[in-house]
Amino acid sequence: MERASLLNDMFGTVVRICGGECRSPFGIMPSGIRVLSLGEAIRSGAVLVEAFGGLCADAEGVLIDIPAGYRAEGTVCITVEGDGGCDVAISAGDGSDAELVFLFDGNATCGRFVSVCHGASLRVREVFASAAGESVAVSCRARIDGEAFMDTVTVELGDGTAKLSYATALEGAMSKTVHSGLFMAGDGERKSVAVRVEHRVPDCHSDVTMKGVAAGDGFGAFDGMLYVARDAQHTEAYQQSRNLIMGGKARILTSPQLEIYADDVKCSHGATVGQMNDDAVYYMRQRGLSEAEARGLQLAGFVNDIIMRFEGGLAQRVLEAAEKKIDAMQRFVE
Repeated sequence: MERASLLNDMFGTVVRICGGECRSPFGIMPSGIRVLSLGEAIRSGAVLVEAFGGLCADAEGVLIDIPAGYRAEGTVCITVEGDGGCDVAISAGDGSDAELVFLFDGNATCGRFVSVCHGASLRVREVFASAAGESVAVSCRARIDGEAFMDTVTVELGDGTAKLSYATALEGAMSKTVHSGLFMAGDGERKSVAVRVEHRVPDCHSDVTMKGVAAGDGFGAFDGMLYVARDAQHTEAYQQSRNLIMGGKARILTSPQLEIYADDVKCSHGATVGQMNDDAVYYMRQRGLSEAEARGLQLAGFVNDIIMRFEGGLAQRVLEAAEKKIDAMQRFVE
């Protein structure tokens, strides 16, 4: 995927991280969001590491500070490219409303630490586009306060290796998290996604939907966990893993799990791993489509509901990239 074409549709602030270092100036952006040195913010006491679960006191990287009461005035785009690692801390202040888009490329390693304060709404969109032979590893930890909402959409379309891990803690009553994702593993590619959601207090909601596609000898894995603490009554938590494999060598392993200690909850989980629908392919071929076109349409329908959770021109760009990925994967169908 050409990252430049994606950036053309980003009309807000752009923060560029290359080789583990921030290449954009620190300060208050035109949108009103502050982009600061994470290390300096920690050392000055402007940031309390306790507010971000798992963040080390000697962390270096970027702090994205969304002021209390902020209302989105455009998308903030963060590009992470090249080799090297970097931590990104995000603080969404009380009652704020913002959207962040992350674009990953190269051999990037990133730790992301998120604090969504009371009544805030944070939307995170992320696209992974590493080239063949490259490897990306991202670990995300988030804590969500009362009446706050975090909505994450993950689309992994790279041609290399990806290892993505997410852990979200619902720590305030009436908090909510939604995570929708897609990974596509072509021939020789390895993709793994782990999502853990912890319900620590009553009256919270979570919904995780992860889709995977594998072709050739591609391999994908999903490891999901919904944890409900003893006092987290009136929890609603849902987890779904849906997957398609193309050919006899592709593999996807899926392991959605529940760990529930409360007794007044609504929780469910499920997983499917299947082949393409041959009857649907046959039906479309009877109407003049080639086999490749028919399978491509079926795959596009499978992935579209995740991709269309992006908005505007970016959704179209990601969809075009997914269609190119589908075309490439079909060459390895037996």
